[in-house]
Amino acid sequence: MMIVRLTVLLIFIAAYQRLLDESRWIKSISIVAIAMSCSLIWQDSEWLYLTLSTESSSLFFYALMLRLSSLFCLIWSHKLLVDRDG
Repeated sequence: MMIVRLTVLLIFIAAYQRLLDESRWIKSISIVAIAMSCSLIWQDSEWLYLTLSTESSSLFFYALMLRLSSLFCLIWSHKLLVDRDG
């Protein structure tokens, strides 16, 4: 599972770097990244709710905070891309 996730992440990074100068594609990739991040935040919040009384809930809390900060950065970079391209 982790190998698949790392492979997808590396492909995503390569596509992002390669298409950074093409405004139509980079905006689409940015929107997909934001949508995926929102989906993962939803899953983390569900797991946090389901495991609220157990010891493993702190693990999901840290993952949720990390994903929220990642979402903030993705939204900020998307705003910068839109401002750059007009």
